[in-house]
Amino acid sequence: MKEVSTFQITLMFMITTIASKVIMLPALIAQVAMNDLCWVFLFNFLIDGVFFLIFLFILKSNPNLTFRQLIEKSLGKVVSKIIFFLLAGYFIIKAIVVAEEAYVLFDETVYVLMDKYLFTFVLLLLVSYASTIKLRAFGRMIEILIYMLGVSILVSFISSVGDTDLSNLLPIMANGPMPVFDAMIKHCFWFGDFMLFYFLLGDIKISKHTGRSIMVGWATGCLIVLGISAIFYGIFNLTSSMHIEAIVEIAEYFPKLSTETRFNWIIAFIFPFALFYSVCLYTKLSYNSFQYAFNAKEKHKYYIILFVIILIIAILLVTEITFEILKEFLTGWFNFVIVFIQYGIPLLIPIAYVIYKNKKQREKTV
Repeated sequence: MKEVSTFQITLMFMITTIASKVIMLPALIAQVAMNDLCWVFLFNFLIDGVFFLIFLFILKSNPNLTFRQLIEKSLGKVVSKIIFFLLAGYFIIKAIVVAEEAYVLFDETVYVLMDKYLFTFVLLLLVSYASTIKLRAFGRMIEILIYMLGVSILVSFISSVGDTDLSNLLPIMANGPMPVFDAMIKHCFWFGDFMLFYFLLGDIKISKHTGRSIMVGWATGCLIVLGISAIFYGIFNLTSSMHIEAIVEIAEYFPKLSTETRFNWIIAFIFPFALFYSVCLYTKLSYNSFQYAFNAKEKHKYYIILFVIILIIAILLVTEITFEILKEFLTGWFNFVIVFIQYGIPLLIPIAYVIYKNKKQREKTV
């Protein structure tokens, strides 16, 4: 039985595209590309769009084909195990990065010292539950969350647009294209949202407008991120790299008499739902990747869930939920591993699909 509807996956595309890119990422990119940060977002989105179209093609051509079947039947079990091990690690790091983003958001906006062990315990409960539920539950969850998240994003736009000076984004590439390309490579890990949805192949209810609907959801998410990034630099200009909670801080610039506005609190307490949703989804997919790699039976799934959760919590505690430690790791030599996993493996997907189709064709003729 298909688990996720077209509408649900459209919302999942949109929210996961937005979630991790409007908190710390604008400031990180501004450190390198300065007023050209929007071009970094745009070019990375265009690259992701190519792989996004590959996903849609496979989805429409073979609606019942799962990602595991595609990889195993085309590339063999040994190669598929290696790929799933790499993907498991990739999604674990994704979950950790977004979890640390959520902690930074709380720690910087609640104005009290956020206990790291309490935060880790709450996160433990969330990912433990998320690892046991089906994809259908993730689909239904986003149908509920979308309205609250829509309000927080709308408030951030309305409360900040009057203080935005878009001339801060000019001149375009005054320092040449190299800072843009440097930022694209250094922070590519924050993109690659299409990676999530290969795991949904075979579980999506296909309708007449499935492809168009998903594309609209993804494009809407990209436009929202670009809009928030433009507003962010339009407000903070050369000091942008110092403001690490972008979507919250731009809401503080609504014309007001008091020192603080209530609008940033709306975002600070609503938007973390999107972050925790993404953490849970990444954890679920890392568990699925390990399950495929080990070819684990259903009765052994809880051991894998326990292993994934312990690994995530251990890394969070070892790094003391300090993003600076993780940032050095992600932008150092490990960045090349990320590029390979995020874009190298997806480049194998069209090849795998051709091999799969040829094998199916030969089986029919025998």
